[in-house]
Amino acid sequence: MKFNLKLKILFSIIIAAGSVLIALFTTSSKITATFNNEIYDMKVNLSANTLKADTNIVIVAVDQTSLEFFENNAIGWPWPRLFYAEVLKFLKAANAGTVLFDVDFSSREIDRWEIDAKTSESAFAEAIRDYNNVILISSLSQDNNSETEIDKRFRIKENIKQYYSADYNDAVLPLESFRKNMSALGIVNVIKDPDGIIRRSPLIYKYKDFFLPHAALASYILSDTESNESYSELLGKFQTDSLSQFLINWYGPSGKESPFEYYSIHSLVVSASKLSKNIEPDIPLKKFEGKTVIIGGTAFALLDYKPVPIQGDEPYPGMEIHATLLSNLRSGHFITPFTSGNFILMIGLLSFITSFIFFIFSNRLSVVIFPILILLLYILTDFGLFYLYRIFIPSFEPVLAVVLSLITSSYISYIYEGKQRKQINQLFSRYINPHVVRELLDNPDEIELKGKEVEATIFFSDIEDFTTVSEKMNPQELLQFLNEYFGYTSSIILNNDALLDKYIGDAIMAVFGVPIHKNDHAASACQTALDMQKSLKKLSVKVHSSEKWNYETRIGINTGKIVVGNIGTSNRSDYTAIGDPVNVASRLESINKFFKTNIIISETTQSAVDSLFLVRELDMVRVKGKKNAMKIYELCSELESADDLRVKLVKDFSNALDLYRKWEWNEALQYFEEIYKTYNDYPALIYINRCRENINQPPDKDWDSVYNFSQK
Repeated sequence: MKFNLKLKILFSIIIAAGSVLIALFTTSSKITATFNNEIYDMKVNLSANTLKADTNIVIVAVDQTSLEFFENNAIGWPWPRLFYAEVLKFLKAANAGTVLFDVDFSSREIDRWEIDAKTSESAFAEAIRDYNNVILISSLSQDNNSETEIDKRFRIKENIKQYYSADYNDAVLPLESFRKNMSALGIVNVIKDPDGIIRRSPLIYKYKDFFLPHAALASYILSDTESNESYSELLGKFQTDSLSQFLINWYGPSGKESPFEYYSIHSLVVSASKLSKNIEPDIPLKKFEGKTVIIGGTAFALLDYKPVPIQGDEPYPGMEIHATLLSNLRSGHFITPFTSGNFILMIGLLSFITSFIFFIFSNRLSVVIFPILILLLYILTDFGLFYLYRIFIPSFEPVLAVVLSLITSSYISYIYEGKQRKQINQLFSRYINPHVVRELLDNPDEIELKGKEVEATIFFSDIEDFTTVSEKMNPQELLQFLNEYFGYTSSIILNNDALLDKYIGDAIMAVFGVPIHKNDHAASACQTALDMQKSLKKLSVKVHSSEKWNYETRIGINTGKIVVGNIGTSNRSDYTAIGDPVNVASRLESINKFFKTNIIISETTQSAVDSLFLVRELDMVRVKGKKNAMKIYELCSELESADDLRVKLVKDFSNALDLYRKWEWNEALQYFEEIYKTYNDYPALIYINRCRENINQPPDKDWDSVYNFSQK
């Protein structure tokens, strides 16, 4: 994307702000809630077994086995309250801790033939009094404005309105005889999410003009006998969400895989009976020593099952919800909701990064890959934070913000890209292969029209003896000749993905490695030179009506750092290359005249292609305008297709050149003469003359074998 960095940042900020506003606007929608709840449930199930429940919490279940046991003994449901009195006696003998009854004791008992109602109720009331650490439950409602009063000793005396989330004005309470003996009253109302699932719970309930604790909180406070903290101090330690509700941190499913230890209530009743007769009880007393005991129903007939995220479609015992909540409070197993400020900041940052990366890397790959990577990174972070630290972040809004940022960025990019594609087509369709133009359109950031330094390979070619041939042609024939030549050679250059820079008379300048950088630009230039030489040998042109002339070209190739970009005026400019390596390539092309060779490459090019092509070192030269000397090489052929004769020539020439540079001119002369005689090699003839000159008139001691070219 070719608008400046400041504009990219500004666009990204605007897009991020808009995406955040839209994402937050959807927070209260049903779609958002459904998506967030589904993802939350996935997090809960994935992380459920990573924490251990408090082993000091024990559950005594009114289960199906217990119902059948007493039915077989002619005792139907509801059971006499005397049974619960026996359970309390057994737990007192076991020196158990707090006992929470998740059982409705609001109705009067019926008379039975084996025991009358009053006696049974009295026995339970006395057992509650003697135990002196019992919590009974109450459920609240908003049905009417009843006159039901709750004893002041069960009320929270502080003003803690910031910790409750609903008002109630009616209550279903245990019988008065039970209330006056119990230690605390616990509320068991649950608040379901819109999809009917219980994921959170209030810790505090407002009843008329005062407050009451949840059953689990009441048990927590009653068990912590050494605590002198106020309710405000205590509740301030617990993490709640924006609705002042506690997110329940589930330990695992109920039933056989329950994280809590279960006992059937009938086994406690039987054990209590045996204990009263000095018989060893079925359940050892030590099993309950110091334990908090929660008693409630698990039999399906009792209808005390709730839908929770950990259980899937299976119902979950209500009393195990209280046990889980109590374990959370005791163990500090809190789920921490992300604060609103941090949540907004996170959404904004994700949106900004999405847009900014899109503008920086606006190609097809980035359009697909980067948003996916951002979303995957966010999802992994989201799940990781919950799994490791129980930090809860709503998932839908950030995902929506990223998608909105992507769509908006795509639209803005499309507007700019249309203009940019037209500019690229106009600028490069004349210079480079169409498939390279398409690649540029997909990767416009590869182009820097203002100019940038790159490493590339420069290619110069011209026609040998062009002046002589052109003098034999009329203007029309000359024009046709050049057009045919340029058409043929240019197609070879373009097919090798070069930038066809310019035509200079009969010369061609091309650059390999721009505008799209490729690591093999030197090899491509050399291959182009060889392809051109092979192809031109098959062609000839008529000079007038009878004489034929075979095409011969001279090529110079150099690799180095050049500057590429648009050069010209506001009215007319061309994308071209400038720099010293360009001038060197031109000089190398001219040196071919001296050695009567076709292709000369520089040592920088040779070092890049040495393993691919057969090359012959020709000389150490200093071209016009350069202070430093350099080695030059003749490009002979592809290495794998080089014939044995050519390979031997290169080897023999290298040996002779080595002798020449060691001042062993007599030996070198013999070598070069043999090469010339065997191969009719013109460069060998040049060195024959040099050896004879040095033999006749030895050079100065500082002779470095460098040959200076004074002409271009």
